[in-house]
Amino acid sequence: MNTHPISVQGFELTGASLGGIETYATIPQLRLAIDVGRGPRELVRCEHIALTHTHVDHCAGLAYLVAMRSFFRLEAPTIYAPEACIADLQTLVTNWNRLQRVDADAHFVPMSPGKRVRLRKDIELSAFRTRHPVPSLGYTVTHRVDKLAAAFQGKPGHELKELKAQGTVITETRRKALISVSGDTLVEVIDDVGPELMKSHTVLLECTFLDDAKPYEAARKGGHIHLRDLMARADALSCDRLILSHFSQLYEWPRVAELLRPLAAAIKGELWAWPMLPGQRPVQVKANAP
Repeated sequence: MNTHPISVQGFELTGASLGGIETYATIPQLRLAIDVGRGPRELVRCEHIALTHTHVDHCAGLAYLVAMRSFFRLEAPTIYAPEACIADLQTLVTNWNRLQRVDADAHFVPMSPGKRVRLRKDIELSAFRTRHPVPSLGYTVTHRVDKLAAAFQGKPGHELKELKAQGTVITETRRKALISVSGDTLVEVIDDVGPELMKSHTVLLECTFLDDAKPYEAARKGGHIHLRDLMARADALSCDRLILSHFSQLYEWPRVAELLRPLAAAIKGELWAWPMLPGQRPVQVKANAP
């Protein structure tokens, strides 16, 4: 179990990502997982599962987690995924149920760019466009507060009650983006939704390749971000905290921070390296570290 969370506005963000092997992130307080890797035990308590895409290193553990929640008599999970993947994911769970002779239920919610769902009264999950060889989405967790609109402030309670009874909307919604997770994507996600994406306090962004160990064009062909892409867009990376993840197996964990230091020097916010394996501690990358 990963015991080294990053604190984000009162929530904890934890997980691990090694390109091609396993990727998952979780916010335990919301019982939310974004991608599930091979289904680590800590995700069994997640009643909300958002899949960025259906490559096996991001969702191989889905059927296992659905079955385990049923085994422990926990509520059936709700699975959010790109709309084009829903039917196949339902078939996947159905087939595993048949193979196991069990009846583990799950609820499926098709997602598309811009769609919002409530995880609880004050928390929303929304989807944004990403670019990958298979249908894909990124997700943003947002804090939502409904407050009395300025036009109705100062009115007595009985008048407000009457207005509501008449169907008048007397509140306005204020949203604060807390955490965004890109999943696998080309860097064009920054061009497509960057200004909105960077409103999140913390952005967990894939950056699979960090040097010339793999040819740049090969990285793009696979639908992944290269550090070169982010260096070219450093001015657009304006979130308070940028966490890079999904590093290739080509890199040893101790070397990752060294390779990321030029980007740490080029952006204004914090830069972090997301653990490659469960149990590793996320590392804040400093431009002038020894």
